[in-house]
Amino acid sequence: MPPHNSITEKGELSRANVGEVVKKYRPRLEAFSDFYKEIHQDPEVSGMESRTAERVAKHLESLRYQVHQHIGGHGVVGVFRNGPGKVILLRAELDALPIEELTDLSYSSKKRMVGRYGNDRPVMHACGHDMNMAALLGAAALLRAAAAEWSGTLLIVFQPDEEETGGAQAMIDDGLYNLVPVPDLMLAQHVVPSATGSVSIRSGPVLVAADSLRVRVVGGPREGTLNPQQCVDPIHIAMRVVLGLEDAVSLEG
Repeated sequence: MPPHNSITEKGELSRANVGEVVKKYRPRLEAFSDFYKEIHQDPEVSGMESRTAERVAKHLESLRYQVHQHIGGHGVVGVFRNGPGKVILLRAELDALPIEELTDLSYSSKKRMVGRYGNDRPVMHACGHDMNMAALLGAAALLRAAAAEWSGTLLIVFQPDEEETGGAQAMIDDGLYNLVPVPDLMLAQHVVPSATGSVSIRSGPVLVAADSLRVRVVGGPREGTLNPQQCVDPIHIAMRVVLGLEDAVSLEG
């Protein structure tokens, strides 16, 4: 969704300067700073992001987006149709991690939460999803205000269950693209612990990657004897497998 072309006095096409558009329409950031702190103090683990989803949905509604909720769990999407053009999807994540916060921030998380597996754990936004949400809402506000500068359809997606990697597929399986058009381009963003003021851009799967492997260790009788102490011990073998995998990870790093 590039800025609209304009005609100069000489009849030549020019494009609005993106920096000028951002400067002109950038919203006041205090509301997004407050949102960030509120979310940071009240995180929710994967698959349990009901209050977080409700907050982002209300914020999108205040920006006059058409909002769909409860997609693939607690997924939220805001839609702004702004004339003909490309469909662009912008995405952030809703969930936090079962980790205890040990900072001395005035808005640090003191929360504990029983997750979907029944475990009572401390919770914090250790991965920065609170900042990602605040940044996306800020972008949604800017693009809505700058509607005269571009045309197309904007999809603002808040994905649940990102940490356990199931939320994106769950939203698709639950009919996301029956509610909104399939995007021509998807853009995601993520904060990283590096120097402020720097931005890196890359296409492809760079934000998250997870693989799983199921191993079954089978014990049983040893040839020539039925004595238990002489049978194949699966516990001993499984322990060696675990230690070997841990060594492999260390060597890989």
